[in-house]
Amino acid sequence: MSIAVTVFDAFQKVLADRLISDEQIKATQDPMELLEPESLLRVVPSYMQYCIEYPDDDSLVALNTVNALAEYGRSKDPSNSYLNFKFLCDDDQRRAVVAFLNWAKGPPHFEDEDQIERAVKNWRKAIAD
Repeated sequence: MSIAVTVFDAFQKVLADRLISDEQIKATQDPMELLEPESLLRVVPSYMQYCIEYPDDDSLVALNTVNALAEYGRSKDPSNSYLNFKFLCDDDQRRAVVAFLNWAKGPPHFEDEDQIERAVKNWRKAIAD
């Protein structure tokens, strides 16, 4: 299964009615800069999808999305509305985030593999066995 299908299937309800456009993502290249944290579950998957749809984009969207997912993965407090994306996701969505992070290690991105490995570990811990 392709990464696009994996992410879309896991976040289908959110991505079918996107809260943020590609133009808005290009304008605010870091999902952590968004002012309304209560919409994380509706916005972060759009950033992931953008990265998949535009793998050759030379902006900082991919780097910032991976960094945000790493930060969300480290969060231990579900009540922190600015960092609780991991806690808003169900297990299928968490698996999709892990798949996305692993995809981001490869071409064309070559993001920080050590950071991604730590993020994958944190996200996997949040998945029920």
